Amino acid sequence: MIEFKQILVPLALFIFISIVVVIGLVLLFQHLNKRLVLRTVLEVLNNDEQAANNLLIESLVKDKPKKHFDLRVGVLCLVVSIAFILIGFLMGSNGFLIAKLSLLGIGLFPGLIGLTLLGFYFFKINNS
Repeated sequence: MIEFKQILVPLALFIFISIVVVIGLVLLFQHLNKRLVLRTVLEVLNNDEQAANNLLIESLVKDKPKKHFDLRVGVLCLVVSIAFILIGFLMGSNGFLIAKLSLLGIGLFPGLIGLTLLGFYFFKINNS
């Protein structure tokens, strides 16, 4: 009889790898789209034979700081941490103690990073 634990581990690994691949593809296409837009704008500026203002080029190249970045990434890290901790608790205690403790330890790292980022968000000093 196949137990739930024997199905959960390969399924979780497959889902995790799929999520990593999807996020990687999204980031790759965002980067390629940004380069394409920048190249198109520079070609238009060169074709119009206008002097390209340094401020214009710098504003196109620089990334604008994202609003509430610390909050979003902090909550995402906490969710990943809670997922690892829940999987660790679901493993039970008979025969899987090392795996359970490993998953709880793995869940600790994104949890601490998430708490740090949430602290940065809530205790941010306004410089404006």
